[in-house]
Amino acid sequence: MRYLFSAAFLVLSVTAAAAAETPRQMQVSLAGLDLNRPAGQAAAQARIHAAAVRLCVSERFTESLSDRACVARAVESANAQVARFVEAN
Repeated sequence: MRYLFSAAFLVLSVTAAAAAETPRQMQVSLAGLDLNRPAGQAAAQARIHAAAVRLCVSERFTESLSDRACVARAVESANAQVARFVEAN
C-alpha cells in the first residue's frame, strides 16, 4: 500500500526564545508526495528543512547556534506531524 500525503500542507511552527514574540508559522505543501518511496521522503524533508530555515534563520550573514536549534526543533515537529499522518493511514 502506498501513501500519498492527502493533506495539501502541514503547518511548521516556531516560537522564538523571547516570550513576547508571536509564534511564526508556515504552511509546507506535501501534496502528491509518496511518503513510502525514498524520493517522496527526500522531497518532503527538503521542503520541511527549507521552510524551517526561512522561519528560523535571522537576517544576519551567519547562522547562530540558536538559529540551528530552532531549525532542528521545527524539523522535528514537522516530522512528527508526517509520522502521525502515515500511522493514521
